[in-house]
Amino acid sequence: HRNLRLLWSGQLVSTVGDQMQLVAIGWQMYDLTGSPAALGLVALFRTVPFMVLALVGGVLADSMDRRRLMAVTQALQMGVALFLVATTVAGVAGAWSIYAAAFAGGVLSAFDGPARQALIPSIVPNEDIENALTLNALIRQAATIVGPGIGGFCIAFLGPGATYGINAVTFLAVIGALLAMTGVRAI
Repeated sequence: HRNLRLLWSGQLVSTVGDQMQLVAIGWQMYDLTGSPAALGLVALFRTVPFMVLALVGGVLADSMDRRRLMAVTQALQMGVALFLVATTVAGVAGAWSIYAAAFAGGVLSAFDGPARQALIPSIVPNEDIENALTLNALIRQAATIVGPGIGGFCIAFLGPGATYGINAVTFLAVIGALLAMTGVRAI
Protein backbone atom coordinates (compact mmCIF):
# COMPACT_ATOMS: atom_id res chain seq x y z
CA HIS A 1 0.00 0.00 0.00
CA ARG A 2 1.53 3.27 -1.15
CA ASN A 3 0.62 5.31 1.94
CA LEU A 4 1.99 2.65 4.27
CA ARG A 5 5.25 2.48 2.29
CA LEU A 6 5.59 6.25 2.53
CA LEU A 7 4.89 6.31 6.26
CA TRP A 8 7.03 3.28 6.98
CA SER A 9 10.08 4.56 5.11
CA GLY A 10 9.74 8.06 6.58
CA GLN A 11 9.39 6.68 10.09
CA LEU A 12 12.37 4.38 9.66
CA VAL A 13 14.64 7.26 8.68
CA SER A 14 13.32 9.52 11.43
CA THR A 15 13.40 6.88 14.15
CA VAL A 16 17.04 6.07 13.36
CA GLY A 17 17.70 9.80 13.74
CA ASP A 18 15.86 9.81 17.08
CA GLN A 19 18.04 6.97 18.34
CA MET A 20 21.16 8.80 17.18
CA GLN A 21 20.01 11.86 19.11
CA LEU A 22 19.35 9.83 22.27
CA VAL A 23 22.94 8.59 22.21
CA ALA A 24 24.23 12.13 21.59
CA ILE A 25 22.15 13.51 24.47
CA GLY A 26 23.50 10.89 26.83
CA TRP A 27 27.06 11.41 25.70
CA GLN A 28 26.83 15.19 25.87
CA MET A 29 25.16 15.20 29.30
CA TYR A 30 27.84 12.96 30.75
CA ASP A 31 30.56 14.98 29.02
CA LEU A 32 29.17 18.22 30.45
CA THR A 33 28.49 17.03 33.99
CA GLY A 34 30.44 13.81 34.59
CA SER A 35 27.44 12.76 36.63
CA PRO A 36 25.60 9.46 36.20
CA ALA A 37 22.72 10.96 38.21
CA ALA A 38 22.42 13.88 35.77
CA LEU A 39 22.36 11.37 32.94
CA GLY A 40 19.61 9.40 34.68
CA LEU A 41 17.55 12.56 35.12
CA VAL A 42 17.40 12.95 31.34
CA ALA A 43 15.21 9.84 31.17
CA LEU A 44 13.03 11.19 33.97
CA PHE A 45 12.56 14.53 32.19
CA ARG A 46 11.48 12.62 29.06
CA THR A 47 9.37 9.90 30.66
CA VAL A 48 7.25 11.86 33.15
CA PRO A 49 5.59 14.21 30.62
CA PHE A 50 5.03 11.26 28.28
CA MET A 51 3.31 9.24 31.00
CA VAL A 52 1.21 12.19 32.18
CA LEU A 53 0.09 13.26 28.70
CA ALA A 54 -0.19 9.99 26.74
CA LEU A 55 -3.92 9.61 27.43
CA VAL A 56 -4.54 13.20 26.37
CA GLY A 57 -2.53 12.50 23.22
CA GLY A 58 -4.71 9.48 22.50
CA VAL A 59 -7.90 11.49 22.89
CA LEU A 60 -6.53 14.21 20.61
CA ALA A 61 -5.45 11.63 18.02
CA ASP A 62 -8.99 10.25 18.02
CA SER A 63 -10.59 13.66 17.59
CA MET A 64 -8.56 15.31 14.82
CA ASP A 65 -6.73 14.71 11.56
CA ARG A 66 -3.92 12.33 12.54
CA ARG A 67 -1.71 13.33 9.64
CA ARG A 68 -1.92 16.96 10.65
CA LEU A 69 -1.21 16.12 14.29
CA MET A 70 1.81 14.03 13.28
CA ALA A 71 3.09 16.73 10.93
CA VAL A 72 2.91 19.28 13.75
CA THR A 73 4.60 17.01 16.30
CA GLN A 74 7.31 16.06 13.81
CA ALA A 75 7.98 19.71 12.95
CA LEU A 76 8.17 20.60 16.65
CA GLN A 77 10.52 17.66 17.29
CA MET A 78 12.69 18.98 14.47
CA GLY A 79 12.66 22.30 16.34
CA VAL A 80 13.87 20.54 19.49
CA ALA A 81 16.75 18.99 17.54
CA LEU A 82 17.62 22.40 16.07
CA PHE A 83 17.54 23.88 19.59
CA LEU A 84 20.13 21.26 20.59
CA VAL A 85 22.21 22.14 17.52
CA ALA A 86 22.07 25.85 18.32
CA THR A 87 22.96 25.51 22.00
CA THR A 88 25.76 23.04 21.25
CA VAL A 89 27.30 25.03 18.40
CA ALA A 90 27.02 28.29 20.36
CA GLY A 91 28.81 26.64 23.28
CA VAL A 92 25.99 27.39 25.73
CA ALA A 93 24.69 23.83 26.06
CA GLY A 94 24.35 22.68 29.61
CA ALA A 95 22.26 20.34 31.68
CA TRP A 96 19.40 22.86 31.46
CA SER A 97 19.26 22.68 27.64
CA ILE A 98 19.37 18.90 27.57
CA TYR A 99 16.69 18.62 30.25
CA ALA A 100 14.52 21.10 28.35
CA ALA A 101 14.95 19.12 25.13
CA ALA A 102 14.19 15.84 26.90
CA PHE A 103 11.06 17.34 28.48
CA ALA A 104 9.85 18.75 25.16
CA GLY A 105 10.56 15.40 23.49
CA GLY A 106 8.47 13.61 26.10
CA VAL A 107 5.56 16.00 25.64
CA LEU A 108 5.68 15.70 21.86
CA SER A 109 5.99 11.90 21.95
CA ALA A 110 2.83 11.73 24.06
CA PHE A 111 0.94 13.24 21.12
CA ASP A 112 2.93 11.80 18.21
CA GLY A 113 2.80 8.14 19.29
CA PRO A 114 -0.98 7.82 19.52
CA ALA A 115 -1.45 9.71 16.25
CA ARG A 116 1.08 7.42 14.54
CA GLN A 117 -0.62 4.24 15.79
CA ALA A 118 -4.11 5.54 14.97
CA LEU A 119 -3.09 6.55 11.45
CA ILE A 120 -2.33 2.98 10.36
CA PRO A 121 -5.98 1.79 10.17
CA SER A 122 -6.83 4.76 7.98
CA ILE A 123 -4.17 3.99 5.35
CA VAL A 124 -4.53 0.23 4.90
CA PRO A 125 -7.55 -2.03 4.37
CA ASN A 126 -8.92 -3.79 7.45
CA GLU A 127 -7.53 -7.16 6.38
CA ASP A 128 -3.96 -5.77 6.35
CA ILE A 129 -4.01 -3.81 9.62
CA GLU A 130 -2.33 -6.55 11.66
CA ASN A 131 0.57 -6.82 9.21
CA ALA A 132 0.87 -3.03 9.01
CA LEU A 133 1.05 -2.72 12.79
CA THR A 134 3.71 -5.44 12.87
CA LEU A 135 5.78 -3.53 10.31
CA ASN A 136 5.31 -0.39 12.37
CA ALA A 137 6.70 -2.17 15.46
CA LEU A 138 9.62 -3.45 13.37
CA ILE A 139 10.70 0.14 12.72
CA ARG A 140 11.34 0.80 16.40
CA GLN A 141 13.26 -2.45 16.80
CA ALA A 142 15.42 -1.90 13.72
CA ALA A 143 16.12 1.72 14.66
CA THR A 144 17.05 0.73 18.21
CA ILE A 145 19.68 -1.60 16.79
CA VAL A 146 21.05 0.62 14.01
CA GLY A 147 20.58 4.17 15.32
CA PRO A 148 22.85 4.13 18.38
CA GLY A 149 25.75 2.72 16.37
CA ILE A 150 25.38 5.37 13.69
CA GLY A 151 24.99 7.96 16.42
CA GLY A 152 28.21 6.85 18.07
CA PHE A 153 30.14 7.18 14.82
CA CYS A 154 28.60 10.60 14.16
CA ILE A 155 29.54 11.81 17.65
CA ALA A 156 33.09 10.48 17.24
CA PHE A 157 33.70 12.03 13.83
CA LEU A 158 31.33 15.03 13.71
CA GLY A 159 30.40 15.84 17.31
CA PRO A 160 27.06 16.00 19.06
CA GLY A 161 25.91 19.21 17.34
CA ALA A 162 26.16 17.63 13.90
CA THR A 163 24.44 14.50 15.21
CA TYR A 164 21.52 16.64 16.38
CA GLY A 165 21.53 18.34 12.99
CA ILE A 166 21.33 15.03 11.17
CA ASN A 167 18.37 14.08 13.34
CA ALA A 168 16.67 17.39 12.52
CA VAL A 169 16.93 16.59 8.81
CA THR A 170 15.48 13.09 9.30
CA PHE A 171 12.16 14.59 10.43
CA LEU A 172 11.71 15.80 6.86
CA ALA A 173 11.30 12.15 5.80
CA VAL A 174 8.16 11.72 7.91
CA ILE A 175 6.79 15.17 7.14
CA GLY A 176 7.34 14.54 3.43
CA ALA A 177 5.65 11.14 3.67
CA LEU A 178 2.65 12.61 5.44
CA LEU A 179 2.31 15.33 2.81
CA ALA A 180 2.63 12.83 -0.04
CA MET A 181 -0.15 10.55 1.22
CA THR A 182 -3.38 10.51 -0.76
CA GLY A 183 -6.83 9.07 -0.13
CA VAL A 184 -6.46 8.67 3.65
CA ARG A 185 -9.87 7.63 4.93
CA ALA A 186 -11.46 8.93 8.08
CA ILE A 187 -12.04 6.41 10.88
